[in-house]
Parts: sequence; C-alpha cells; structure tokens
Amino acid sequence: MIAASRGGRRKNGHGGHQRRPRKAKKPNLMNMPDEVFLRIMSFLDSGSLQGLSSACRRTKELASQFQRANEAPPSGIKLDQLPTEVLAIIISQFLTVKDVGRLSQVNKRFKEICDAEMTWSWMARECLVTNGRSPGFLDVTGPCPIWSSKERVRVSHNWVTNTYTETHLAVQSIRYMPRIQLQRSTLWVSWGKHIWSHPRRKDGSVHNTTNKVLKGHTDDVSKFVVREGCLISGGRDRAMFGWNADTGEFMFSKRFCHGSEVSAVDIMTRHGLIVTGSRDKTVKIWTLDNSYLSSSGGDSSGGSADERAYDPKGRTFPQTVNTLNLRDRVWSLAADPGGRRVVVGTAGLAGVPSLHVIDLETLRGVAGDQGESHEGWLELGQGLKNGAGCLDVQWQSPNCFITCGYDSCTRLWDLRVDAPSGVAVWEEPFNEAIYSLTTDGSHTLLTGTARHGLVRLWDMRDTSAYVAHYYVRHPYLGQSSPVYSVAFDQRHMYAALDQSVNLLSFSALKPQGTQTELA
Repeated sequence: MIAASRGGRRKNGHGGHQRRPRKAKKPNLMNMPDEVFLRIMSFLDSGSLQGLSSACRRTKELASQFQRANEAPPSGIKLDQLPTEVLAIIISQFLTVKDVGRLSQVNKRFKEICDAEMTWSWMARECLVTNGRSPGFLDVTGPCPIWSSKERVRVSHNWVTNTYTETHLAVQSIRYMPRIQLQRSTLWVSWGKHIWSHPRRKDGSVHNTTNKVLKGHTDDVSKFVVREGCLISGGRDRAMFGWNADTGEFMFSKRFCHGSEVSAVDIMTRHGLIVTGSRDKTVKIWTLDNSYLSSSGGDSSGGSADERAYDPKGRTFPQTVNTLNLRDRVWSLAADPGGRRVVVGTAGLAGVPSLHVIDLETLRGVAGDQGESHEGWLELGQGLKNGAGCLDVQWQSPNCFITCGYDSCTRLWDLRVDAPSGVAVWEEPFNEAIYSLTTDGSHTLLTGTARHGLVRLWDMRDTSAYVAHYYVRHPYLGQSSPVYSVAFDQRHMYAALDQSVNLLSFSALKPQGTQTELA
C-alpha cells in the first residue's frame, strides 16, 4: 500500500477522499423563519420593538412589516354581508325608529330588511298602546285593527311624541258630566238623561247622526255599562234601566231602587247579577235573567215609566239579592273579569276605608239585608289619607285592579299582597284629582285629571314619570273642564269633557268626522 503523505488526505477503500462530518448550526434569533420572528415581536412593547428594529437590516424590515400588519383594518365580513336574520335582530335591538328610517335609504337590501316584518316584530313587543293583549282591549280596537308590526310601532311612536290630530265629535251648550263606553263599532255617550249611540268609521271618528237614542231616565245618567249586548244605567233619578245594546230594545226599569243617586253600576253576566252603588251608602246586588242578553226587537223609547209587571217573553225582572251598608258614599265599582268579586270605591271619609272588595261567591248563599255585616268582603286603603275617595276603578287581571281619585294618585292593588297603599303608585305631578282611568290590560295607562282637559299616558312598568300628556281642547275658549271619562283603542283616544266629546287620532290620517251640535 502506498502510505499517505503527511498533510495529505486519506482515501477510502474505493479510492475516494473521506469527508469530515459537518457540525450543525446552533439556532438563534436571526436564523428563525419570518413567521416565528413576527410572532415573537407581538410580545414586545414599543420600546423593545424599536430597539430590535435598529439591530440589523432584517429586523428593521420585519419590524416595518409587523407595524403595517397591526395598522391595517382586520379582515372579516362586512355589515351588508351578514345574514338577513342577524341584521334584523341588530336593527331592531340597537336602532331607534328614526335610525331605521335613515338606514332604509342606504341601499336596496337595507330597505328590504327595514321593511321586513321580522325587523319590526321585536320592537312591537314592547311598544305602548298598540300592544294590548287583553280580551277587553281587543274588543274595542276598532273596525280596522292594526296587524302589521311596523304600523304598530309607527302609531305607538305617534302616541309617545304627541303626534296627533284633534276633532270635536260632539258639542253641547249645557254643562254635563258625560260618560263614554267604547265598542268595536259603536261609541256610547251619555248626555244628560239620554244615552246616544254613534256608529264608528274605520278611521275612528263617528257619524254625525246617531242610530240609537236610549230614553227613560228623568234626570241625568250618572253611570252606565255595556257588556255582552246588554246596557245597564243608573241615574240621579234613583232609577236603574236596562236596554238591549244591539237593538235598542227597552228591557226593564227599576224606579227608586236606591234612596239617592245611583252613582255606580256593573254587570256579572256569568252569574246573572247586577251590582249598583249609591250615595245612600249602600250597594245592592240584583238578579239578571240571562235571556235579556240575547233578546231582540222591541222599541227604544223607554217603555212605561213604571217597572214592567209583565213580560210577553216570560223573562223575570231584577230582584234584590243583597243590600250591603258600606257606611260611606259610593263613587265607583267594577266587577272582575271572572265575575266572582266586585271592588267598590267610596269617599274615604269618617274613618271608613275607600276600597271594599266584595266576594260574590260568599254572599251567594246569604240573602236579605246584611246591614253592616263584613261577611264576604275585604276593606283596603287603610293607609290612605282621609278623603282620598276612589272616583274610578278598573280590573287589570283576576287578582289586580287599578284605582284613582282625589288623592292625585293612580294605584295598582294586588289581592295576593298585603300593601296598605297599593303595590304601585303613579302620582299626578301637579297634585290634581284624577277623575277617570283606562288601561289596555298590558302596560298602557291613561288618566284624566280635574283641570284643563289634561290626559296623561303612563307606562305601567315605570312609576317614576309619565310618558306623554295631552291637553284636550275645550270647545269654548278660556274654559276648563275635568276629563270625566276616557277611552282608547290602538289609533284613537276619546275624552269626554263637560261640553264636548273629543277625538284624538294618532294614525296620521285626517278624521272624517266634523264638529256636531247635539240637541
């Protein structure tokens, strides 16, 4: 073999040179991939990042690239690329009515979404006035109720922002204390000793002429109620009258049924009972033949001045079942939706509470004059001041009712809760007596005050402040009147002053009705 010379390379067995193994490079910051380097930079503060950029050319370029990436807007889906359902929820939850109107003018797709039913249905669930769900309110929603969610929100917005037109439906030259009852196709108004029936148009106004005039009382009608085709009235002549509301047929009269003015009346058709209250401090419960509710035909003149002694249809006339002495003048009363209980509002004087809840089921088996017996009734309002009389009352649910009166407060009472002053209170800001109230059975409350024809709109979910107020215009300049009665549907409000009945229309449609002088 030939020996390798010094300094020479040793050949391998195949005659080639033998290579030495190459040492692996140690990892360091400068030989890392750009993606890893940029990720490391995300953990540095601004000072360290600036120092690193001045280390060498590569770090400077990577620092510039990192800065440009952070300044660029994030990539993602644009607003108009979101699904229609998502956009509808965003619009309904976070935009006002005006904002939705502006958004609908951006492009065609936004306009279609803003006009969609699903967009407005979310808003319509919480809006006032047009969202009433109770059977009583749905019965007076007018000949043309609102079904569109967008229209419900628009009309509710008009109520809240005082956007309306006002019309005098009827004007009197004599001062009265009129009452009104609203039905789907009829507006009932008591003027003096007569009760007038006005057919309603689709826009909520009434015809200039009446189709029924119910006569029989010899003095002013104090209160009347219309339910299930039966109209019962009480007046200052101490008489109670009954008519068929559908046909105007006179059914019966009870002369001198109380010792003083019959100031309150209501019907419990389920039990066939009538309840009347009077200034003679008594409440009387009467029987009512259910055949009266389906009667038809006859004349509306009022019949004989005396109580009928014979009925050709074989119906029995009201007879007294109970007489309850409440020891105070009765101003108002109302029966609950189930016809089981009656709440009676009194003057609240001489230490007598202003509210009495009478249980008809308990009194059913007790006949005759009960005197001052408290069997079957509950007294409320012990925490109210003396003279805080209850002028109007309406049931909100089978266990809850709302009252108003001379103490300038509207109160919600719950029979399941022991609350001496009510579970919720809405106070009139200017300490005015509240003459009338009405609700939609949901969240809307309207109250009529003692002066200037002032009506307030309240959200029953908030007792801190009212939502809106309306000054109902008196027909004679410079005159002031209480709001003796108020009623409303989704688009309209009816208010009875001492010399007029006014219509406030919130539908932005011009009413067809004109000012009418009733004889």
